[in-house]
Amino acid sequence: METLPLSRFAGQKVVRNDKGRVLFNIMVNSARDIPWLYGQMPPRDGEVLFVANAPSVKGSIPTIRRKQKKGAKVWAINGAHDYLISKGIIPDAAGFCDPADRMPSVVTKLNDRTVYLVASCCSPGFFDHLQGRQTILWHMNNEFGEEDLVRRLGLKYGKKGEVFSGGSTCMLRLPSLAYYRGYRKFHFYGVDSSFDGPSHINRDDTDLFGTIFHVECNGKMFRTNVPLARQVEEFALLTEILTRNGCSIQVHGHGLLPYRFRQARIK
Repeated sequence: METLPLSRFAGQKVVRNDKGRVLFNIMVNSARDIPWLYGQMPPRDGEVLFVANAPSVKGSIPTIRRKQKKGAKVWAINGAHDYLISKGIIPDAAGFCDPADRMPSVVTKLNDRTVYLVASCCSPGFFDHLQGRQTILWHMNNEFGEEDLVRRLGLKYGKKGEVFSGGSTCMLRLPSLAYYRGYRKFHFYGVDSSFDGPSHINRDDTDLFGTIFHVECNGKMFRTNVPLARQVEEFALLTEILTRNGCSIQVHGHGLLPYRFRQARIK
């Protein structure tokens, strides 16, 4: 198995070939009778726990449950929604930005307590799947000209909405939404970005991301793939920006991303 330095993925640009589909989804979903995320809030107290479903999240469930009971807000990322509910934790919010048609099969344990933060580029079928739930639409910048499109759609439907930039995964986008809503204390769980077995605690998507290989980070080896290795380096940039803007960040669990984050803090 090939070994690559993690630094190879710093600044690596994501190549997208789904522009037509993304813009079509935005136009269809923007016409729906659901609110758009709009209205930046001043800084507020309280923590947001961003929870993904990489393997290490299993060991953090008691902590997440305890923190939520003390008032922290749990924001599930993609399929972590179902995993948390299976463990008796109802997410306060759940965020999605994947345009894939498979999302209704990933998110099945729908409930009336969770607020579903769904990017307008997601499939119309996913919005149909969430009908009747607390859903807020937000606009994601895929560098396909969304700013102008959203402005025109807002005029057409009498709505206002921001276009949120960020990294190549949902985990990298949601902190911008939380910051916009006033939160400044962030914890991340289940964001390993590497794996020894299945890619997720409740499913295995390794076959969706191409070649599996090893990366070397400060002398330690991790098994990963291109999207996850890229996510690690993008997260390093994200934490730098958030910290500069008054946020505190903690990363829990084990794996490539937590290790990279802690090594940077030591340095």
